Amino acid sequence: MIKKILLGLLAFIIIGLISGYFYFTAGSETYPEVLAEGRAAPDFIGTDQRGQQLQLSELTRKGPVVLIFYRGLWCPACQKHLGELQASLDQFMAMGASVIAVTPEQTEQTNQSIPVTSTSISIIHDENNEIMESYQVGYRLGTGSLRLFDVMGINLEEANGNDQNLLPIPALYLVGEDGNILYSYEKAGGMVPEYLPVADILDKLSD
Repeated sequence: MIKKILLGLLAFIIIGLISGYFYFTAGSETYPEVLAEGRAAPDFIGTDQRGQQLQLSELTRKGPVVLIFYRGLWCPACQKHLGELQASLDQFMAMGASVIAVTPEQTEQTNQSIPVTSTSISIIHDENNEIMESYQVGYRLGTGSLRLFDVMGINLEEANGNDQNLLPIPALYLVGEDGNILYSYEKAGGMVPEYLPVADILDKLSD
């Protein structure tokens, strides 16, 4: 019993040290401000994990689009959020909405996540980070974050296929049928990304 308590205490201390390290060394990062509601959503064309080409302006002609920015397979919180969106996909479809995820992660890596989440949501690889930049959600990792990623065994160059060390903040846009941004959300900073709960997304769509 005492051994279990000591192991639990040790794990708590280790998590605390890692969190503290991240807090004090990753603060050099500059986070963007997402695009304002009411302005035109930047159009884009991308290819999803099934090889299907998608264009935002074509999708919005059929209904509103839920556009999320997804970090990758290595991010448990991102995987969880993607799974929650998948679980509620019928509700989104009943409202005439499409759900699209954009990630800097290469499609080869993304496809490994499909069995984990069993998702049928289209995930677009933002090959040159152009979509992230046009939506002002990309930020460059600081030295502290990169060191922490190394400790955790996360190789962004391998996952994303470049050495830019650029990731999206946890962000979401609701784009209306007129092509304008109905709602935007971001929660920058913190060790674990905080995505907008699915119930709140559905509420925003129904407004």
